[in-house]
Amino acid sequence: MIRKLMLGAMAAVGLGFGGQVATANEPVRGPITGSGNGFHPPRVDYDFVVFVQRHHGWERYGRYETLFEARRIERQLERDGFRVRVEEVRDRRPW
Repeated sequence: MIRKLMLGAMAAVGLGFGGQVATANEPVRGPITGSGNGFHPPRVDYDFVVFVQRHHGWERYGRYETLFEARRIERQLERDGFRVRVEEVRDRRPW
């Protein structure tokens, strides 16, 4: 009885794992069309760079994904007495 339950459980687990198909192919994409269906090219993504003015010029402080993060750092640095500017730059990573 116990042997049959163990064999049944092992068979169920084996079938469960064996039923999953792993593929390493590229995802299927349709043609780019103006009708709204098919593959849409990746969007253009921008990052926000915070610069701090030092005695020898502007120095890059950090690069942030969102404007909210960059503005938060800008406010913090201005509160500490620094001159700060935020610039929008095109992200290098393709999405």
